[in-house]
Amino acid sequence: MFKLPNDQQGVIVGLLLSDGWLSYASANNKYPHFGFEQAFSQSSYVWSVFAIFSRYCYSLPRFKTKIEILYKLVLSLLLLVVCLV
Repeated sequence: MFKLPNDQQGVIVGLLLSDGWLSYASANNKYPHFGFEQAFSQSSYVWSVFAIFSRYCYSLPRFKTKIEILYKLVLSLLLLVVCLV
């Protein structure tokens, strides 16, 4: 267990209030993963958040392709941060 610095705590709270989420990788996992997703046009924002939390990330942000209603192709970047407790 570790304590995040205040500036990183503020970023996490802000993202959770907007586009972020917490999830567990499995039912047996006791540490949540934090993630958020942005449109590809906002990739600079994803990379700036990644720079803040890179020491806690197990991988680079990854591209995700999805088809939304009206068959619009959306490219997005997904960032997962491991074990935020």
